[in-house]
Amino acid sequence: MTPVGEPPIPDDGIYHPDAWPVVFEDSTEYLDWYTNSNWMKIGHIYDPDAPTIGIIAYEIQKEPIFLTTDDAIIRYIESKGCNVIYSTNMVCMEDVDYFVKDDEGTRRYNTHLTVFPPVH
Repeated sequence: MTPVGEPPIPDDGIYHPDAWPVVFEDSTEYLDWYTNSNWMKIGHIYDPDAPTIGIIAYEIQKEPIFLTTDDAIIRYIESKGCNVIYSTNMVCMEDVDYFVKDDEGTRRYNTHLTVFPPVH
């Protein structure tokens, strides 16, 4: 019997350290997980009344060590009572309505942060 390895990590998606190594394909899939406290999630649960901070990265890092700083930023923002969505630019472009406005057409985010990949 062949051992089962880690699933492949896609270049694009929505990342959260509590879901690793799962990377979500779009905002619907991510919010389904983020609002569901029964999905092996620890820590912050999505609060629709709280501000949401969007972090946009070029791609999802493949090695967890490179996510250390991003994980700390996500956890810090959540510790202040805010929601976080860490996504790649490609997902933002394909899921633009979610990232730009809510159901009433109001701007969804208070701020966006852009993450640059580390230089090796």
